[in-house]
Amino acid sequence: MYLLDTNIYINFYDRYYPINHFATFWEKFIPILQNQIMIPDVVVRENMHNPWFKSDLLANNYQKDFIDHRNYQEEWVAVLNYIANSDVYSDKVSSVDTSSFDINFENPNLDELGSRDYPSNYNDFIDLITISESEQKNIKNKLSNDLNEENEQFKKEPKYNLLEKWLNQFEEKNITQIIVLGHSLGKVDKGYFELINQKYHSTTWCISYYNKQDQVFENAQSLSFYNKLNFKQFNTLLK
Repeated sequence: MYLLDTNIYINFYDRYYPINHFATFWEKFIPILQNQIMIPDVVVRENMHNPWFKSDLLANNYQKDFIDHRNYQEEWVAVLNYIANSDVYSDKVSSVDTSSFDINFENPNLDELGSRDYPSNYNDFIDLITISESEQKNIKNKLSNDLNEENEQFKKEPKYNLLEKWLNQFEEKNITQIIVLGHSLGKVDKGYFELINQKYHSTTWCISYYNKQDQVFENAQSLSFYNKLNFKQFNTLLK
């Protein structure tokens, strides 16, 4: 059996796989939900910004009882101890100050907790794993540099002739707009976009993005026709 964090469900139905556009994903997910997943009641409460999650998905497809996370305090303590002693997690997460929880993590006295609402990983630890804007920028720059290095290693000889041959079939079409969905406009594909723009220099371009921090904004600035680009959020282009 598996437990999924609140944000997993939110990202599923609200960002990556909205039910109106990715019905097949949900058809395949429902048997997993029914047979391999347990859901804490706290997860249901934290998903209330979209009523569809509880009133439709769970009401029609989840037949098990929601579990009360307060009944699994011992297991939760074991998880926290594992995180605190694991080399996998960062120093910031593994140095969590547990004193405010009034629990001896080496030998917890669970009877003293009574019926108190035991802190969930989402509500009570979010501040501890939140990083500053400068740290976020440093991480983003490092990831960008690492990805660029990886791209260089996997760079292949461009196949411009194949793209041009494929584009020739549209020569008699009156193409006025080109829409790009889910592409970061990375350097490795820059030449292809430049070629398309040369073939259809009078068209406008519509580029999708997921959020304002999307890498596509930075990558797009390297294109010679940047002033022709319009950006729209991915979800709005699917409606």
